[in-house]
Amino acid sequence: MTTPLLEARDLNHVYFLRHGFLKQPAPLRALNGVSLTINEGEILGIVGESGCGKSTLARILLGLETPTSGDVILEGRPVSSYPQRERALAVQPVFQDPYGSLNPSMSVEDLIALPLHVHKIGSRQERQQKVARMAEQVGLPRRALSASPNQLSGGQRQRVAIARALVSGPRLVICDEPTSALDVSVQAQILNLLLDLRAEHRVAMLFISHNLSVIEHMADRMMVMYLGRVVEAGSTQQIFAAPAHPYTAVLRDSVFSPDDDGGVPDLGLRGNFPNAMNMPSGCVFHPRCPVARPECATTEPFLTQAHDASRQNACLFPLN
Repeated sequence: MTTPLLEARDLNHVYFLRHGFLKQPAPLRALNGVSLTINEGEILGIVGESGCGKSTLARILLGLETPTSGDVILEGRPVSSYPQRERALAVQPVFQDPYGSLNPSMSVEDLIALPLHVHKIGSRQERQQKVARMAEQVGLPRRALSASPNQLSGGQRQRVAIARALVSGPRLVICDEPTSALDVSVQAQILNLLLDLRAEHRVAMLFISHNLSVIEHMADRMMVMYLGRVVEAGSTQQIFAAPAHPYTAVLRDSVFSPDDDGGVPDLGLRGNFPNAMNMPSGCVFHPRCPVARPECATTEPFLTQAHDASRQNACLFPLN
């Protein structure tokens, strides 16, 4: 059996938030028993509403935060056993805001070359050649190498961030909402660029988004998160064809297509998004679920395999 490139086992993460000077900090459970695997050259998509724990998961997998409990395994070794530079050489991020992650005082060439300097890869001339090749692969004109980030468009800055992430040859790139700040036409260019680079470099990707249409376009497999939990997981094609969890079905039905002419769809959701510091009893989705039954308010469902062993869902009464 092939060892996964990256594996997360039962990750839990709790933040303690203080509301008032004299009050005790209250717990906010950002992740609740999240597990995943990513194989070489694969794209795993993670989707869910804001506040579901997607970005917390990304920061933990990148080593920027330590989970309250659980393990992250990279190429068969606990990620905590890796020196920081070795881990960074294997896993690189592409963040949502390209300008916020690029030093405005550096040139584009120096920004892309930075990982090569940090990891002491190649001679000066070899680094320049690598940077030039990488810039060409991500569609940056040569003249852009001497520019600063504030002289570039949003799409060009994101191309710089992608080039910087890939230039040192990582095995895995974690993309946290990498196109949400861009215009729709530019989003499509960046998404297709990432697919091309995956095919050329055989790099695996964890792709985080709140947009299901993006995940459908990008991911081989997907996970759906709600309030820090994974509620459904499986192949992207299967889940879109027949979602098992009511929340997944609601997300899918909320996606507009160019042929939509019936106005805003009625998704059947009840109530408002719950308070993450005061979780509902039973199934956390039951207060909003359009098909909830009385048992859903008292019994907590756990992620279990469906009839197809490659799929999992956390619903007492799955749709499929």
